[in-house]
Amino acid sequence: MLKNSLSNRTFWILIVLYMLCTSAAYTHELQLYFFNVSTDSTENVLLVDKARQMLLVLTSNDPGTIQVLDTFRITTGKVDGNKAKESDQKTPEGIYDIINFIPGSQLTDKYGPIAFVLNYPNLIDKIQNHNGSNIWIHGKDEEIIDRQTEGCISLENGNLLELSNFIQL
Repeated sequence: MLKNSLSNRTFWILIVLYMLCTSAAYTHELQLYFFNVSTDSTENVLLVDKARQMLLVLTSNDPGTIQVLDTFRITTGKVDGNKAKESDQKTPEGIYDIINFIPGSQLTDKYGPIAFVLNYPNLIDKIQNHNGSNIWIHGKDEEIIDRQTEGCISLENGNLLELSNFIQL
């Protein structure tokens, strides 16, 4: 199913350090991040809120408007802060593309039924001399608790499969 939907469209994922606490402020903050995101630039955007350990699937039909399509409980890197080097156990912060996927048949159970590969380090990371590899969005075969990955973004397996319905490469 996913393999047949591969295309040249850009798919963005934003990883942010923190967001404001109230719903109205949260929506306003989202609008600041996505002022120019519309259907002519991308279909969906994933926003990873590391502080809340949540992933939001967002879309925009018009510039300046945002609709939250779904939210998922996630876990990120064991160490807080922005990833700077291999093995620092931090989840990177920035704008990343999902560039590939790895089917479950090529993964150990630890990573769930599928893994989405991010383009970390991207050009900005390289300019800042950040390094590392294998930053994925993947499943987890056990209960999700805050900050338990080595730098990836992880969801419970069932939630990962739901999330995959929103992703087109």
